[in-house]
Amino acid sequence: AAEREARRAAEADANKAGAALHSATSITLLRQAELSLESVEQEAATLRGKQEGMEFQISELTCELAAEREARRAAEADANKAGAALHSATSITLLRQAELSLESVEQEAATLRGKQEGMEFQISELTCELAAEREAR
Repeated sequence: AAEREARRAAEADANKAGAALHSATSITLLRQAELSLESVEQEAATLRGKQEGMEFQISELTCELAAEREARRAAEADANKAGAALHSATSITLLRQAELSLESVEQEAATLRGKQEGMEFQISELTCELAAEREAR
């Protein structure tokens, strides 16, 4: 009887130790998920900052493009009046270069927006997982 009681006590202690280990593991996993979420949130904030910079750059290039277009119109008018076809062709080439540059910046901004959406989706998933872990505790 004493041996049975000792075995029951040992089994109870083993069950308690197992439960404590499971609890510690769950806490560790939860902390890892929280750290991962913080990392994702920081990266998303960085991407948002880069996106803002790109949007500002796009805005500046759009203004420059509008100025280039206006300059081209004026140059074309001068060229027509003065017969300076070469000057007009140069202005058109510069405008095309500015337009190509703007398209490149817009493409890069679109890529950054796509990455940002991916990061926001990851943040959402991790937030859900974290909430589930907290509820499971």
